[in-house]
Amino acid sequence: MSKYKRIFIIGLLLCVGFVGFITLNTTDQSTLSPISGETNKQVHLNETTFKDESDIEIPETAKLYRECSNFEDDFRKSESDWLKNEKPDWASFLVDGYSVDEITTAVEYIQNSNFAVSFRVEQLRNNSTLAKDNNSLMQQAKSLLPDVFKKGSPFSISKRVPQQALENFNALSSSQKTSLLNSHKPSVDDVAYFINDKTYGDDDILLLLSKVEDPSAIVGYSKLDAISLIDYAAKANRVEIVEYLLDIGVNITEDAYLGSTMDWALTSLMSASEGKAQQNAARLVSLIWNNGGRANLTEPLDGGVEGRFPRQFFRFSNEDIDLLQQLYGINLRLIEQRNILNVNNNSRLLSQLRKSREDYLANVLNKDDADDFRLKCKNVVADLNGIWNPSSIYSVLEANIKQIKSPQSIKERLAAIDPILVDKYLEQTLKIHNFSYVSGLDEIYGKVGQSTIFEIIDEVLSLGLSDKENSYVVIQ
Repeated sequence: MSKYKRIFIIGLLLCVGFVGFITLNTTDQSTLSPISGETNKQVHLNETTFKDESDIEIPETAKLYRECSNFEDDFRKSESDWLKNEKPDWASFLVDGYSVDEITTAVEYIQNSNFAVSFRVEQLRNNSTLAKDNNSLMQQAKSLLPDVFKKGSPFSISKRVPQQALENFNALSSSQKTSLLNSHKPSVDDVAYFINDKTYGDDDILLLLSKVEDPSAIVGYSKLDAISLIDYAAKANRVEIVEYLLDIGVNITEDAYLGSTMDWALTSLMSASEGKAQQNAARLVSLIWNNGGRANLTEPLDGGVEGRFPRQFFRFSNEDIDLLQQLYGINLRLIEQRNILNVNNNSRLLSQLRKSREDYLANVLNKDDADDFRLKCKNVVADLNGIWNPSSIYSVLEANIKQIKSPQSIKERLAAIDPILVDKYLEQTLKIHNFSYVSGLDEIYGKVGQSTIFEIIDEVLSLGLSDKENSYVVIQ
């Protein structure tokens, strides 16, 4: 039987509508062979009753496959609804006495590290001058315009960063800079902003820093998941700034969840181009290492040095490490593992959240053991996929689109396999109209895995492409 004919038959079996409900039982040992006489694999289930709306006789395993697939969709949607509708504001758990560490790990467990780091860095910034000023501005705005700035409103008001007087600071003469800084003191947030601006040289940053009252103060500016100027400088590969900050007593950072100063320095080294930038990045790593800097290391698959922290990563092969040691005298293998915040699956907060989720799923899905049922269903689908070896809609579309050039011929070919493929093809065709082809992107694509996704996005945005061209780049 040809590949496409097999796909058509399986699609016919699974797409015919029916009404029914199945239950899987952990104690029931009765079995049904998915395809009698063709395999020794068996799927455990108890007696199931189906009422077909079609005269076509559908094998019980096809009904089981369809029901399990549908249950997985319902489960995922219900879980998402719980997260959206039932989960309290994470910050409210602080009022209940939970620590920032406990809530951070709970957010990672329930959602993911992106949400967790956003929560954590926001809480750590709450004690910054910028956060306090912004909170004061919001309170004033609410008192003046309560209907506009009510809870849940998309509107907010915040302090400008950098302060307007310091904009275009690098374009001023030396005397103008000195005069301006005598009347307008820069904050750590202003300096963090300029550190991130590649048009500003280190001399200007150092001049601004010399007028900051407390360079160790918490940075409220939110360009990075960091709250220290030294981390901003490490990420920007500004070794002179890091050296200055260390000299005046600013300590390197080693938060249990955010990236440490060494983590940021290693991401800079990984993405630095050969030459002066790489030399500075290597010097930066050495400088931080000499001050006790450690990183969040993971076990690389093929040796070398690898690590990650929320939204960032770094990776150096053995060849990279040997070359860096030869060129700059640094040995990345000497970097030590720092302390990290691990998720406690049995914590009081997670137990409370799991109970809320289980109760919600039991009510919506009408199943007390929704998680166990889902696991059994996933095993059923996996077993049947292993037997039938069905192709995905995407792979069938790709194969036929490559073989045939005429859109009409493509539609006719797809219709002969399964009409649903025509619908998917038309959807894909309509979406393509929102793209505009962009040539010469191989250099950018080649940086995937070497640069972070944010650096790649920044590089794409710097090309000045249209919306349709940017869409094409993202899809590619």
